[in-house]
Amino acid sequence: MEEKGIRINRFVADTGAASRRRADDLIDGGHVEVQRKGRGRRERADKGFRVMPGDRVFLDGRDITGEAERKVYMILNKPRGIVCTADRSDPKNVIDFVGGKGSLTYAGRLDKDSTGLLLLTNDGELNNLIMKAASCHEKEYICRVDKPFRDDFLKKMAAGVTIAVPDRNHVMRRRRTRPCHVRRIGIDKFAITLTQGYNRQIRRMCAEFGFEVVELKRVRLMTLKLGSLPEGRTRELLPEEIDRLKAMAAVKEAGDNDEH
Repeated sequence: MEEKGIRINRFVADTGAASRRRADDLIDGGHVEVQRKGRGRRERADKGFRVMPGDRVFLDGRDITGEAERKVYMILNKPRGIVCTADRSDPKNVIDFVGGKGSLTYAGRLDKDSTGLLLLTNDGELNNLIMKAASCHEKEYICRVDKPFRDDFLKKMAAGVTIAVPDRNHVMRRRRTRPCHVRRIGIDKFAITLTQGYNRQIRRMCAEFGFEVVELKRVRLMTLKLGSLPEGRTRELLPEEIDRLKAMAAVKEAGDNDEH
């Protein structure tokens, strides 16, 4: 534990009991108490509280002091058919697929039919930063459609496309996608780099021009690259990869959720 202590919301998040944002709500609601080292009485925590070595932390009366998890940072080359959900009742859920435990979750989802790079971590702070920055950071995909296309299709995709996407209330709205980088890599295949993440965005963009996506693979997320990682396999991030990812996420905080 740090010499000057750890902020209470971070400590709660590190135990896996809640995300940093949810921890703030729990603290505001009076659900978190701290028993200082050497004292018998607990005190209600506030957001400015710092947990010092020897302190004990209670969430709704339950001692969570010893539940902090080792931080895990890994990427998965997600196969087709695996579902980005934390619902363990779904036999194809991605958490069970990678043998995940505790608060492991994904930062930026891929739909069931898409493959490629998926970041999984139990670092709630990093996950929140990435999701806040989702409308700024780059995500690169390789896409194959159901028939050959001409270059004007790529130019129209790059310029931005008006598509129908669901809002927070699941009402379909017409939205214009941002200009993006697109390049041809085959007669029916192209690479596309987005800086936003509307629901099934690439599939909806292609559909506006009469194309159906038959293969969609994410090969890069921010500073992370899929490389030669085999489909269905995972690898833990190197320390320098984690540092670069955290540095980029921390300076790019904005709004959309990432789902394709």
